[in-house]
Amino acid sequence: MRRTRFLLVTLHLAAQALPAFAQQPAPAAAEPPLPSSPLIWEIRDGSHPKLGPIRVAVPSTSIITPVGKEKILSLVFFSCERSKGQVAIELANAAESDTKGGLFPKQMPRLFCDPRSTAPRTEIASTWFVSELGDALARGFAPSLFRRCAAVEIIQDLALPRGWGKDTQHIEIEVIPYKKEIDEVLATCAEGPLLSAQAPAPATTPPKAGATPVPAPAPPKTAAAPPATAKPAPATPPVSTVSSEAPWRSAHTLTQARSNVRSAPGIDSSVVTMLEPGAAVLVQPVGADWFRVRTHLTHPPLGYIRQDRLTFP
Repeated sequence: MRRTRFLLVTLHLAAQALPAFAQQPAPAAAEPPLPSSPLIWEIRDGSHPKLGPIRVAVPSTSIITPVGKEKILSLVFFSCERSKGQVAIELANAAESDTKGGLFPKQMPRLFCDPRSTAPRTEIASTWFVSELGDALARGFAPSLFRRCAAVEIIQDLALPRGWGKDTQHIEIEVIPYKKEIDEVLATCAEGPLLSAQAPAPATTPPKAGATPVPAPAPPKTAAAPPATAKPAPATPPVSTVSSEAPWRSAHTLTQARSNVRSAPGIDSSVVTMLEPGAAVLVQPVGADWFRVRTHLTHPPLGYIRQDRLTFP
């Protein structure tokens, strides 16, 4: 009987407590965590052969992508071009078995901004310059462009050497703009261009008031030298119109017929080869109407092709 009464009292107290518990606000849902990246950065100051003085965030280790029995080592350098106050991004990829030789992009890399809000990611317009080693460089970004991104995704498709079992490898690298070192690079660029100090002009001592200027002594007279025989100026070597700074672009040849590739940018130049209709190529502008053409960034240029034989995506 006593045990039954205790059970009834316990149930009564629990029934009284239930309405109060139900009125308590539910705990707030946890916000999704901010993105993180395994990259660990170091800040360095130095001079770049193309960018000049820079402050750069350098990853302490390479990003490793296994491909069969091989491995790809990738690096991304996030720099402030101090002379312009603009951000530059440089990508370097190499096989672990041959770190002296680089891997070239099959297509130009792409940048995407993942915003801090729930809005969809957007692509960041970029123009890439590829070196003879395959390193890709994009420059001219405003630092404020990356401030609105929770993460910046770098997407690459690399051309692989023969014998790797596949032709290309897809690689994605994530850069977090609010990481301390990346934020320091952006803050450096936000300060604006770094103006080099100009040396002051040498001061001249003004003459004292009332002083009579002393004329400079006349130079001694010398016998007149016989007139020199005019020699013809040496011929100026022709300047190449190819700009190594111009980016390589994707294009296709016309589909109606094969297209001539010439030895120089001119219709009077000899034809070195012909491209099949609709062939996928990479081209680099060398003038108003001509492009240097190659079939792949790892292959040497074939020659020159007229603009009216190309279509662009």
